Amino acid sequence: MKAITSIKRAVTIASLSAAGFFAPTPAHALQLTYDLRVLSSSVSGAVPAANAHSFTATQPDEVLTIGIYAIINGVNAAGHADDGFTSGQGSLISSGNLLGNLRGDTASATQVNNVANFNSLGAQSGFLADLDGDGDLDIGTNLQTSPTTPPWFVAISVNGSGTAPVLGTGNGSGPTEFQIGQTTFTLTGTPVIGQTFNLQFVARVRTDGGVVGNKIHKFTLDGTAFSLVGTSSEIQTIAASVAYIVPEPSAIGMLLLGTVGLVGFRRSAFRRLLA
Repeated sequence: MKAITSIKRAVTIASLSAAGFFAPTPAHALQLTYDLRVLSSSVSGAVPAANAHSFTATQPDEVLTIGIYAIINGVNAAGHADDGFTSGQGSLISSGNLLGNLRGDTASATQVNNVANFNSLGAQSGFLADLDGDGDLDIGTNLQTSPTTPPWFVAISVNGSGTAPVLGTGNGSGPTEFQIGQTTFTLTGTPVIGQTFNLQFVARVRTDGGVVGNKIHKFTLDGTAFSLVGTSSEIQTIAASVAYIVPEPSAIGMLLLGTVGLVGFRRSAFRRLLA
């Protein structure tokens, strides 16, 4: 079953570099999109880009690698070099009856979930907490004020320690995307066939920073710098969804086919003995 799963999903993800980009579908509208994708699995290997938002887990304790992306919806024809991401913060929350724990911090600001180009001073993985009361560990907090040590996932451009964006490269119009983080989600307990979860990035909303300080989602679009509050209608998120199915339907079909063939062989052999 592992071999079958690996063949179906063995597509390289090397092109998804920390500050790489490609033109997503028009679904990435508005100005800024936070996007979560299943990049690989400890059981199933690499995941095709087409299935990155909808994945099938097959084993208990399976570890999924999750990419965190920021997508800038540039529309001019000047190329991707005038679109960039500067900084952003948020929580990662899993919902559903398929439980699992994200990778993060417990009390210190480390960078195990941060990636090159967006791991400047102040960037951090986010603190672990059960934010929705379902028994597994999420990242971040439901607070809208600022604790002494921010518990959110924080991505900050290395350009000027977050004062300037990391820009895209290449020609053509359309959205530009950046991988701003990477974490893992480990299934816990004993999964049941048909259980699912959705992993959502929740953009941080700050209420105690004043008019300027509350605008913590910063990027450049078509050469113009923007700073948005977390509730802005110009921000959207795309979740990663995972379903637990064991075994896969294709594996069941092959198993049944093999069983029928074995029964036919035994009957044929028995008839020859009686002849």
